[in-house]
Amino acid sequence: MVVIPGAVVLAMASNTFRDSGTNIERYAEAQTFVFLGRAVVPEVQKRADHQFEVFAAATSPAMVIRLRGNEVLIADLLRKTDWKSLELLR
Repeated sequence: MVVIPGAVVLAMASNTFRDSGTNIERYAEAQTFVFLGRAVVPEVQKRADHQFEVFAAATSPAMVIRLRGNEVLIADLLRKTDWKSLELLR
């Protein structure tokens, strides 16, 4: 897990799952959402098997960054980013 001052990070690991109707095995890549600015802690609600809704109210300025792929590379990118240089966080 990566901690970013002034931001909320929501990470989901990669996984394989089976569709309930077709029983086909599927792959879901890792996803990480970084909520920056004046956003409240996001709410996550399960909508169906393997489907979730993420909602966060925000006032300007705010931004959400969505990263998909390899979780190790995503974590490395998040660690190496100079988050203090973003004007949005000030």
